[in-house]
Amino acid sequence: MDSETKKLERFGWSGFFESQLAGGSVGRVASANHGRFLVWTEEGETEASVSGALRKSRTLWPAVGDWVVLREGAAVIASVLNRKTKLSRKQPEREVREQVLAANVDVLFIVSGLDRDYNERRIERFLVMARESGARAVVLLNKADLAGELGLDLAEVVAKTERLSPGVTVLALSAKSDHGLDALPAQLKPGETAALIGSSGWASQRF
Repeated sequence: MDSETKKLERFGWSGFFESQLAGGSVGRVASANHGRFLVWTEEGETEASVSGALRKSRTLWPAVGDWVVLREGAAVIASVLNRKTKLSRKQPEREVREQVLAANVDVLFIVSGLDRDYNERRIERFLVMARESGARAVVLLNKADLAGELGLDLAEVVAKTERLSPGVTVLALSAKSDHGLDALPAQLKPGETAALIGSSGWASQRF
């Protein structure tokens, strides 16, 4: 790995992607909007489009989190490197299509409030999504400061959530009081990518 691609390690670049690279400059897709892509490269951010050949081919279409190869001297995506993981959902149309929400996510934080937002079936669906994607799931039970006010036994709710998927990490925390926030950094290693998902849908991704 040369000195330039080493600088991309903070965005999640690894030997998995390095082994696929046959030449050209690389970047990671930070956002996608109607065929226009914001790509993070060693030189900084750049807006890119896709090449005509990629548009016509049946190969991977760029999604947020993808590592892409850029055409030499131009902000044009020539190809997409194979993914380690992918978060996706099915689009019910005449022909069922897969919508990739994000690629190469290492940790999926599933966020649920302990108030009326808590829904076991929804959490189970997100846990299945994480398992199918290959990402490691961590459930964050927010608003732990309201547990007493709501008449909840916090330890019991945590244990019940853990039983939804054996081995899953469940953390009770409060953004308001900072309860449990000190346990979050240990869930994400340097160079890993995390995404957050909750009742409002896709929230954000962090590299």
